[in-house]
Amino acid sequence: MNPCDLLASRKFGATRYSIFADPVADMRTVLASFGLQPEPKLLLEVDQALAESILSQVLWKSLVHSGVENMPREDARRLAKDVLAEHTTEGCRFYSNTTDAEVRTWSSLTDSTCECGIIVSSPLGLHFCILV
Repeated sequence: MNPCDLLASRKFGATRYSIFADPVADMRTVLASFGLQPEPKLLLEVDQALAESILSQVLWKSLVHSGVENMPREDARRLAKDVLAEHTTEGCRFYSNTTDAEVRTWSSLTDSTCECGIIVSSPLGLHFCILV
């Protein structure tokens, strides 16, 4: 998947789409590499299905402009599935700053008022972050 397709499809807000590789990095280092608060306690481990649901929701609707669509819901679902498939390998772990698939609450990872995202970490030390 071309990240530019995802970025171009969103109407509102910033999108952080980053990859970091370090086979010995701890989560504090991973978060800092993505420009996020280096506080692992702000993340919750989620399964892949919930990660996809969370990502689909934040791609679909703006967190700042309550209820306003960024793109059609089906496009958001497809993009979420494609993005995670691109960055998932066997043994990956998924993290988010929410466990609410409707994204009504979250722990802040930046100085922004609203942000939510997914971090995928592989056993090989490849880490992916998408935060909107």
